[in-house]
Amino acid sequence: MFVPKYRLSHLTGETKGRLETIFAEICEDKGLELVECKVMPDHVHLFIGSPPKNAPSLIVNWIKGIS
Repeated sequence: MFVPKYRLSHLTGETKGRLETIFAEICEDKGLELVECKVMPDHVHLFIGSPPKNAPSLIVNWIKGIS
């Protein structure tokens, strides 16, 4: 049985460090608190604190759109 690998390991080395920096800059500019950032080889986990006025969908749009 053939099972294709759909997640490629591109988020390593210099790219990983740059992403962590970008996420920290976005959170600082938008007044958010970046509690934890884990960049895995194929995906990212972010734990972000925000005032209640910011909808979760707005925060995701900021992070994905700017980065």
